[in-house]
Amino acid sequence: GSTAYIYDTAEWKRIDEITGEKIVSIIWADSDTLYLGGEKTIRKWSVREKSAETLMLSQAVNAWWNDTGKITAGTGNGKSYVYNQTAGTWSENGSSAEHKNVMRNENYRVFCGETPNSRYENALYVRTIKGKPVTKPLLAETVRKTEQPKTAALIFDAYDNADGLAKILYELNQYNIQGTFFLNGEFIRRYPNETKLISISGNECASLFFSTAKLVSEDFIMDEDFIRRGLARNEDEFFAVTGKELSLLWHAPYYFKSERLVTAGKDAGYSYVDASKHSYDTVTLEDAVSSSSNYYTPAELINIYMSSLIRNKGGIIPVTVGIAGGIRKSYVYDSLDLLISAILDEGFQIVPVRMLIQ
Repeated sequence: GSTAYIYDTAEWKRIDEITGEKIVSIIWADSDTLYLGGEKTIRKWSVREKSAETLMLSQAVNAWWNDTGKITAGTGNGKSYVYNQTAGTWSENGSSAEHKNVMRNENYRVFCGETPNSRYENALYVRTIKGKPVTKPLLAETVRKTEQPKTAALIFDAYDNADGLAKILYELNQYNIQGTFFLNGEFIRRYPNETKLISISGNECASLFFSTAKLVSEDFIMDEDFIRRGLARNEDEFFAVTGKELSLLWHAPYYFKSERLVTAGKDAGYSYVDASKHSYDTVTLEDAVSSSSNYYTPAELINIYMSSLIRNKGGIIPVTVGIAGGIRKSYVYDSLDLLISAILDEGFQIVPVRMLIQ
């Protein structure tokens, strides 16, 4: 929370505590020096001297020049910090009054405007209001037009097993990216707590139908009413567990589909997401023997996925959350960090699947 406790490990005696703000990360430089990354500042703490030095601000909500011409920044906690240009550090300045921003004088007006550069939310412009009228960006780089970023989507198919869920959610959070989870009715019924966890994780949730049945099987007749009722049942079960609605995206279990099936889903208001050409991580060793299916290791699958993304300048990569039956030596979710790194290293931006199909 907002306090870090320091102990002598020989006797487990508390020798110090550091307060002041919520602490996000801690690392020792040596036996005396501790770095603390907080929500507002990054501090260097000396255990021997019991003193802290503010190295930099991790968050500033505003900045201004004080009466002596020094840069001052506010972190939103009622405190302000003055920048020491010689030492390159910040020192707390109490709760000095914040200076209001001045947007114009008798010669110029400064404003934020739109920019075609996708790397920036906006650009800072200076407009002359005396003499020859002209408007220029303060930094030329901020208005240079850039190409639209290459995009890829990661989708996670949750059929009836949650073995890889913790690893998947951890990696998505570590990389601060959003995936799309397709939830099957069997998964929702077996794992209501895990379903709720997915729904509050900030990732997109879509439908994987209410059962794992092969919808193009000859064992039963699949008509429009069956698809509508199956999708509606999945919506109701997801809402009963989470209190939220599924997005209007779906695909059939194991990507077995027909045009009739896709049309029925469309008539029910759903868009079909097809990633069947990359659905290899459900193939077990038994499948490879019995049906001559290709069995790929996670490393081989990542190479296949990356070749496809580069060739097609984007695409959708499916990852199965867990496999209930059959044997695989390892799973793609175990190497999800490598897959994400490979996608990002190739310059792709990972987005929710809805942004790709739009």
